[in-house]
Amino acid sequence: MRLEPLQPYGVRIHNASADQVLQDTDKIIDLMMQHKILIFKNFEATPDDLVAINKKFGTPVRHAKWRTNALKTHPEIYVLHNDKTKGQLSPEIWHIDQSFMQCPPTFSFLYSITVARVGGTTVFSDQSAVYRDLPLNIKKKITGKVAVHKHATDYFSSAVPTQEELKEMHADGLVYHPLVMPHWISGENCLFSVYGHIQQILGLSKEDSDRLLEELRSYATNEKYVYEHHWDEKDFLIWDNISMLHSARGTIDSLEEQYSREMWRMNSRHGDA
Repeated sequence: MRLEPLQPYGVRIHNASADQVLQDTDKIIDLMMQHKILIFKNFEATPDDLVAINKKFGTPVRHAKWRTNALKTHPEIYVLHNDKTKGQLSPEIWHIDQSFMQCPPTFSFLYSITVARVGGTTVFSDQSAVYRDLPLNIKKKITGKVAVHKHATDYFSSAVPTQEELKEMHADGLVYHPLVMPHWISGENCLFSVYGHIQQILGLSKEDSDRLLEELRSYATNEKYVYEHHWDEKDFLIWDNISMLHSARGTIDSLEEQYSREMWRMNSRHGDA
């Protein structure tokens, strides 16, 4: 494998095979903790290979709507697609995957099948770096604070699961996460999921909670912490879902060929987390 470090973080990995990723999982996880995002270029992988990798990293976590939007033969692989009869349109909303779960996935994976010629990038923001750089008065304000998370309803309609689907994955109620999350692998603190499924900060009025979240968001997605990934076919990305916000950017809801985009998504939960 040949490594090519990126700025402000991330690393491109060339000449890696699925077998190497399966054999060197611990090394890959260490590399991801260091660089936040691993970008395997021209990565040849079958659905069987991808699911094997997903399982090697931990316990697979299916999307709530896997019955409608996942591959029929591999329910761990969730399909993101411009043609919403074939999958879900990527939401242009900053989030971590499944913060509405009591124990969200540790790792997220995306594999590119069809790449848009116009738009269709993915952006990431490193919340560990954000937390390190927060002014001391803000850190004091959020230390010990806990927030309520529940599946948001302002996502694209094809992505909003029913109550029955959420119940199946034990995510049909409110869950509570600290605003400052110690990562359960690295131990490093990060600002945790101030976008997406977060509802309110406990102990504050709705108005004060919204005001503080808006203040935190002004730091969380500042461009100095953002990496924008322009996709090539057969790119395989693995990232730290706990400390990395991400969002689609420039995804067009159109069946015109120049906007056509298909991604396969997976998630897994590390160890006993």
